[in-house]
Amino acid sequence: MSYSIEYNRAIYKDDEGFMMLFIKQGDNNVWESDNKQRARDWSLVEHGSEKELWKYLGSRAGYTMGGGLQRAAGWTDTKSMEIEEYIKIYRSKIKNAKPLERVLEDFSISLVIYKRDVIADSELETKILTVIDHYGLTSYGSHYYDREKKKYRYSISSVGELRNLLQQLPPSWTDDATVRYEISARKSRI
Repeated sequence: MSYSIEYNRAIYKDDEGFMMLFIKQGDNNVWESDNKQRARDWSLVEHGSEKELWKYLGSRAGYTMGGGLQRAAGWTDTKSMEIEEYIKIYRSKIKNAKPLERVLEDFSISLVIYKRDVIADSELETKILTVIDHYGLTSYGSHYYDREKKKYRYSISSVGELRNLLQQLPPSWTDDATVRYEISARKSRI
């Protein structure tokens, strides 16, 4: 059976209660070809109020019961968790959330957009075109599997900019467009 492995997590919060949840995870059956370690990546999985984070975490916690979500235990082992243990981990992380101003010290974050020339969802198309125009983005290639989707990328340089982009253009996936945020850790330990 395939399952996800959670390696690390980080939560950032500002004075207004706006939060960002990052999780480093991978799957038990996906390995790096060059170093024989399980593949794992950081993702910005949720943002908003504490209530919105708990909605996400509550649904995710259910996967622990069936073994679909486990935590790393050393380099190659994993450990299953009970829902209560999972919730306890996140209660502590939320209580000890880092200041939002530090997020770009810990991570390099880029907005990546793949879009076709015409997007069926006119509201999404307007949002994407507004961001492309505002930041002066030009396409530089296409999607690996769908050459009709042009690729745009923007390196985020401030927390205010990140917050504005997340509110304007949250991650989304449609047949015509993909909006995602690429995350790279700047430090080995976060």
